[in-house]
Amino acid sequence: RALGIPRVDTHEYGADNGLLIAAYVTLGQAGHDATAVAAAERAAARILATHATDASLGGIGHSGQSDPDDTRALYLADNASFGFALTRLYEATGKAAYLDDAKRIADFMMRELADPSGGFFASTPDPTAVGVLAARRRPFEDNVMAVRFLAPLARITPTDAYRAAIQRALAAVTTREAIDDRGRMVGDLMLAIEESRGVR
Repeated sequence: RALGIPRVDTHEYGADNGLLIAAYVTLGQAGHDATAVAAAERAAARILATHATDASLGGIGHSGQSDPDDTRALYLADNASFGFALTRLYEATGKAAYLDDAKRIADFMMRELADPSGGFFASTPDPTAVGVLAARRRPFEDNVMAVRFLAPLARITPTDAYRAAIQRALAAVTTREAIDDRGRMVGDLMLAIEESRGVR
């Protein structure tokens, strides 16, 4: 304290909020705790109000409209995690608005982030990126989260497009090289494989 308080990051990130919202929904369902689900709904409403891009694009920004660079590039991590949260909220509440928002995010991901060779890119092209940062990559963990989002969505709203996207993303992250690179840290992949069983 004598040295002062470290800088506090006050941004509200789409990816982190998505994971927390999904966790609150699970807590609410497991403990029959309506206050946990209500907290998840409030958080989702906040992120939709501050991070949603215009309806024609359909994605979720990274750190909110207060950041002037927020929509310079849109990220798979934010959209997959928040989309997953919306499907969990729909499953818990049955409110159609959550499903509609989740489908908009899924459509954005498949339209703007899909790699034609399989899986999803980490972000839309960043016009300011240079050198190695300008190369689009397919991150393992974010593609796994995309499968975890699309799997329940494909179960709720069966479409060939969702199933095909799941298959392509799984193919991208289940190569020998991708798994070797992760070592023993493949718990999220195991969840994605289990959760997508029966919809691919």
